[in-house]
Amino acid sequence: MRFWKYRFWKQPRKTFLRRALFQVHLWTGVAIGLYIILISVTGSAVVFRRDLLQTKLGNVPAKDAPAGAVRLSDPQLRDAVLRQYPGYTITKMSASRRRLAASEVRLSGALLCLMCLSGVLIWWRASGAWYKGFFFNPKHGWKRINFDLHSALGFWSLAILFMWGVTGIYFAYPDPFIAVVDYFEPPDQFPSGRRGDAFLAWIVKMHFGRYGGMGVRITYVIIGLLPAVMFVSGSIMWWNRVLRRWWVAERKTTRQAAAFPGQATAGQVD
Repeated sequence: MRFWKYRFWKQPRKTFLRRALFQVHLWTGVAIGLYIILISVTGSAVVFRRDLLQTKLGNVPAKDAPAGAVRLSDPQLRDAVLRQYPGYTITKMSASRRRLAASEVRLSGALLCLMCLSGVLIWWRASGAWYKGFFFNPKHGWKRINFDLHSALGFWSLAILFMWGVTGIYFAYPDPFIAVVDYFEPPDQFPSGRRGDAFLAWIVKMHFGRYGGMGVRITYVIIGLLPAVMFVSGSIMWWNRVLRRWWVAERKTTRQAAAFPGQATAGQVD
């Protein structure tokens, strides 16, 4: 065990664990890459959802509603909307459903966490050169820059990406999280002011950037687009290391078969 730890610490590239994690990281990224791009782009836009609803539709946040405000019934809400937007027709009214598609979101959140954990272990280079994973050298060749950029972006965004993965699981399947809070702080003993409830409310704010100000939301947009950038850089590495070699070998075989059709046929018969 001590020898294995020493090898991973000093020469991680030669260990079976790193090679296995590399394959896990690679194929997980291939499997959910396009979905991650979709989530990155749409998630970055969702950061400004409340701002858009307030400026474009005039929505008033619940915390800013008057103290004596009364919830409108469906007919009252319909009349209020038609007064606000005369000439329009309401075809359908439905209650807001904040629960997302549980299986898809839970799976994507778990896979994102898996990519973060496997990525940070792959990121480790060696005890004497670990600091090189923090940045990239623009004087290197473009392939090396692409690799170093992928590693550096992954490291600096690791914490928030892992948090997004965990909170994505919570949004899709909150019951286990609530059960943990109920276990440590039973509702009958803590009727209000539970720290677990405050923590769950905090991670919701952290997920959507509902704290600070416009600067925080702009930062979230930039960080939210990083998974898409890393998917592109990872795809380039996959092409250079795997697909390009396979493509060149296939082309070489095809050219040889076209140049010597008789030999190719004889070889197939043998």
